[in-house]
Amino acid sequence: MSYHEFFGLQLSACEDEVANLFFNDIHKGSNLYLYPDIPEKKLEAAKRTYAPVVKKDGLLALADNTVFGAADEGLVLTLHGIYWTEVVMSSKGTYLPYKEIFEVAASTSLSFKGGGRGIKVNGTRWISLACLNSASILELANFIESASEICGKYCVDSEAAVGEPEKGDNRFEEWFISVNGQTYGPYHLDTIKALVSSKQIQPDTCLGWKDGMANWLDFMDISELANLVRTGPPPLPSPSLPPTREQLEPMGGLSVSDELHGLLNINIATVDELLGLPGINLDQARFLVSQRERRRFFSSVEEVGELLQLQPHQVEKIRSRIVISALPGGGRRIDY
Repeated sequence: MSYHEFFGLQLSACEDEVANLFFNDIHKGSNLYLYPDIPEKKLEAAKRTYAPVVKKDGLLALADNTVFGAADEGLVLTLHGIYWTEVVMSSKGTYLPYKEIFEVAASTSLSFKGGGRGIKVNGTRWISLACLNSASILELANFIESASEICGKYCVDSEAAVGEPEKGDNRFEEWFISVNGQTYGPYHLDTIKALVSSKQIQPDTCLGWKDGMANWLDFMDISELANLVRTGPPPLPSPSLPPTREQLEPMGGLSVSDELHGLLNINIATVDELLGLPGINLDQARFLVSQRERRRFFSSVEEVGELLQLQPHQVEKIRSRIVISALPGGGRRIDY
């Protein structure tokens, strides 16, 4: 069974190759957990300390490099790259996409130059895996190397299709991303776009910076980064609704009683005229007029019914006898 069949994801050709490589080459081991059997507490610990933007979609494995199982140090594998604890760097958490990995070396010896048991990438980046067994370390190193070759192949194919970058092409500028106070990078724009598309970073909660900028800025305030976010088409306009009876009434010049329809304009009716409505007594009529003076006009029959605390059947009785129209220019005060 392939990864996309197991998790119900739609994968690109590159992602599919990486996923199938993982299924074939990586096996569960001591302190090595494979998705979906990664303990929730261990995943949360990793997200809290060194992999804050990792999502379950595309998650492959978690290596816990702690003696007592705290999982706040280690390695997280995804479809697109790796997160790990790199204590020698200024930022404790580090992310590197597979396509930017060009050299992988594994060590199962405590005397290995560079830190002991673990994996070295790109000659200088050290992933300590002292709490994993030798077989797991070798499998992870082989997987990372093969995944980098797969992703590199697709990148070469993509660049060949696009052609040589033109003068002023900013695709190969190096950017740094900050999430929850941790810095990741440098990345090219296509890598950042992939991180956004896979939801490994959330543009609304990130900062961005490149050489030449005085300060970090919000991701969406940087035009080059904001352009990477797919916004989609604007929402369709709401369908036009037929006008209500109240909207069809003239905005001014109505007589107190609409001679054409025999309807009472509730916004200019006197107390005596309101008494002609079914179920309306003197106190209610006076109260309605006083409230109208304060509000200037009523906007619906329901508003009138709520003010007078009428029952639903009473509202329906007066609905057929009144009309709601805006008060003619400047208003009219009713003396009573």
